[in-house]
Amino acid sequence: MRVDWFYKSCKLVIKPVLKVLYGLRIINKENIPAEGGCIIYANHTSYLDPIVIGAMLDRPINFMAKEELFRIPIIGSIIKLWGAFPVRRNTADITAIRQALNVIKRGEIFGIFPEGTRNKEGRVTVLQPGAALIALKANVPVIPIFIEQYKLFGPTNIYVGKPLNLSQYAKERADANKLEEVSDMMYEALFRLKA
Repeated sequence: MRVDWFYKSCKLVIKPVLKVLYGLRIINKENIPAEGGCIIYANHTSYLDPIVIGAMLDRPINFMAKEELFRIPIIGSIIKLWGAFPVRRNTADITAIRQALNVIKRGEIFGIFPEGTRNKEGRVTVLQPGAALIALKANVPVIPIFIEQYKLFGPTNIYVGKPLNLSQYAKERADANKLEEVSDMMYEALFRLKA
């Protein structure tokens, strides 16, 4: 469970440091809704990614993170206080999916890195279907974010795409074909931000 005073305090310290170190610039931040539940998803090149997104966006983010991180002393406690919750990778983790949907129902932002692992080359790789499943079940705006590879003293740009509207799928069964179709849409939207 996120502790808001802790999240805000960390952000006050971390944001200026990251901006100096990496020359962070966020492009089209207005594409993030000012209120209401939504999903953000991003490419994943570094362990810094959730910290950078959390620091640079105005609203708090609740990230899904691999369960192994929660076993690391101190780090596990800190990421819990930041609102992260665990997922077992390479499985259909129903508990994690329910937790993501509960975050969204509370009117908060759920964040995920759907490539499933870090890709240090900065390419956008195939997205895992879990993000599409959550997007279909939640029926809220789904917003792509592309983070450039970090450059010491920058500039390092973070591009926020326009929300995807998946409402046309809301009443349809989330079968394998639909998941693939939505995953492809999400991939294309993320890939276009890179171009």
